[in-house]
Parts: sequence; C-alpha cells; structure tokens
Amino acid sequence: MRRRLGDQLGTVSAEELMMATAIDRVCGMEVETNDAPYTAEHEGTTYYFCGKGCLLDFREDPEKFLAPDYKPGMHHG
Repeated sequence: MRRRLGDQLGTVSAEELMMATAIDRVCGMEVETNDAPYTAEHEGTTYYFCGKGCLLDFREDPEKFLAPDYKPGMHHG
C-alpha cells in the first residue's frame, strides 16, 4: 500500500515510513537499524555500524568514539 505524503515527499510505502536509522559513531554514515548486521552493546546502549571495520574499531576503543570532542569521519584510523 502506498500513500501520498505531499508533493515534496513523493510517494513512500508504509515500510519506508517505519525504517529507523542511526549514525555510525565511527565514520558518521547513516545506518538502517532494522536487521543491522553490525551492532555493539556498550553500557546498555546499542550502537550500529556501516561495516565490520567500523564495528571492530569501536569495540577496540569505544570511549574514543563516544567522546564529546570526537568528530566521525572516514579517516578515523
């Protein structure tokens, strides 16, 4: 079933409306949370990642990526 949500948004399905996203704390990419394969739990919070590399980097040093002064980017290495 499709619903019209106005000329600016076009037509979207109910599934698209329900899709949740999160920001990868390592690289800053937007990640779909439904059935996300790369996740990590840290202090009771689930974090979502775009790929295995970002997940492994986060697991190695989560505090680095959660620090208020950390700026996500593709060159986090």
